[in-house]
Amino acid sequence: MERNQDREIFVKDIEKTLNISKSVSSNLVKRMEKNGFIEVVPSIADKRFKQVVLTEVGKEKIPLLHECRKAIENYFFKEISKDDFMTVKHVIDQLKLNIAEYKGEKNA
Repeated sequence: MERNQDREIFVKDIEKTLNISKSVSSNLVKRMEKNGFIEVVPSIADKRFKQVVLTEVGKEKIPLLHECRKAIENYFFKEISKDDFMTVKHVIDQLKLNIAEYKGEKNA
């Protein structure tokens, strides 16, 4: 949401970006709204759709979230060289392609 301040964000966008189900995204949005981080408001373009907007409280939390993410990354990847990380990333990317190809062949 922080990176997309120039366009409307919908729950469906969150589902797609995070690769989560509709029920999970719905619960996530409800919790974030309850905590005052976001608001769900009618779309400017089409009032039938609801967009998700960061509140001032949500915007204030962004630096803290970045710090937290960075600390977690540093902890998880300690003692792993960049070369090793890139090798693992390459293998995972190839596995994803193979799985997608397999699913395509299986459904054909």
